[in-house]
Amino acid sequence: MKFKDELKIVGFPYFISLTFWIAFGIMAAYWVLYFADIGLSFTQIGLIFIANSIAMFLFEIPTGAVADTFGRKVSVGLAYLTAGGAYLAMLLSGANFWLLFCFHFIAGIGWTMESGAFEAWFVDTVKHKKKSKHLHHLMGRWRSMGSIGFIIGPFIGATLIGYGYDKALLATSLLTICLGLTILIFGKEIYFKKQKTHIKENIKSTIKNAKFAINYAKKHSTIILLTIISFLFILGTTLVYSSYQPHVVNMGIKPSYIGYALSIAGILMAIQLNYSKKIKDFFGSNKRSLIVISSLFVLAGITMGLTKYIPLLFIAMILYAGFYDMAGNQAPAFREILNKVIPSKHRASILSVSAWVGALGFILGDLSFGLIADTLGPRTGVLTGVGIILLAVLLYFKLPKE
Repeated sequence: MKFKDELKIVGFPYFISLTFWIAFGIMAAYWVLYFADIGLSFTQIGLIFIANSIAMFLFEIPTGAVADTFGRKVSVGLAYLTAGGAYLAMLLSGANFWLLFCFHFIAGIGWTMESGAFEAWFVDTVKHKKKSKHLHHLMGRWRSMGSIGFIIGPFIGATLIGYGYDKALLATSLLTICLGLTILIFGKEIYFKKQKTHIKENIKSTIKNAKFAINYAKKHSTIILLTIISFLFILGTTLVYSSYQPHVVNMGIKPSYIGYALSIAGILMAIQLNYSKKIKDFFGSNKRSLIVISSLFVLAGITMGLTKYIPLLFIAMILYAGFYDMAGNQAPAFREILNKVIPSKHRASILSVSAWVGALGFILGDLSFGLIADTLGPRTGVLTGVGIILLAVLLYFKLPKE
């Protein structure tokens, strides 16, 4: 299919994905530095991050009713308006911890309205246009638009922080709000049919399915192993993500160079994701691919935590971020192994339990960051996180042959 024909079908979602990742990328490297700059302790920063994760965990099911009742377009548009508005309110809240905590919680509620709804909107659009045979190609291109956005966003952020971290946050806030308005005004979903939703029944059904999924996973060692790996990977990378920003600045890296490193890493990520199947074939299996790339990922993290040589530190930052998408629980190789060992009729329930365990990893990671960084320093946070990731890598060796 020619690109101009793709644009006629899904050009609007392409634009939304590109713009969102630009907006997200602007502040991606600077959240911790922004909060520290206005006078918050690392413990307070960790608690603010936890507010977002808790909100997403609590409201994932109730907010799903918005997409079913009013349409996926409306749900995604409201998600960006809510999150962008919350970020703008955070900017206006100054250093008031409780206001920041509350508004970050509200931002988390907003993101629950986007999760799942955007992908469902995209897939339904393709099917409505009777182009289902091109779905894999179109979804790949859609994801790649996000990769391009993440190359652009951090570069813009690196420029804006020269005028203050608040300028980067303002840009992220306003761009996200404008994106929400654009979706609500110009987005199309004429084929949507309103569905009856019963939140109480949905919650009961989810609890029932979760209990079944937990019992099912207990009987399958590979599912348990993959869930443990996912938890450790999220816990470790969350701790590293929050710790490395103040650590590299303490080591002498200019804050703007964090954004430049993420932009370069975005190029590396896009190339790897585009050739993920060939990378798997080169190493001979998904398992070997994960072991090799995650080992390089850990090596980059150790270097980032230990080296005092600035050029090497900058390279380690690029490689760490660049290997992230191919090393852990969101890597195509990991997802393929996981989905192969889960029977189709139980897939949603088991994946939901895995996601819940992952949410716990985010919460514990943010809490650990605050406690470790305040008492032992950000460098210790980086190395502790890398050590946890190393445990996950060692568990890859216990995976059965595919």
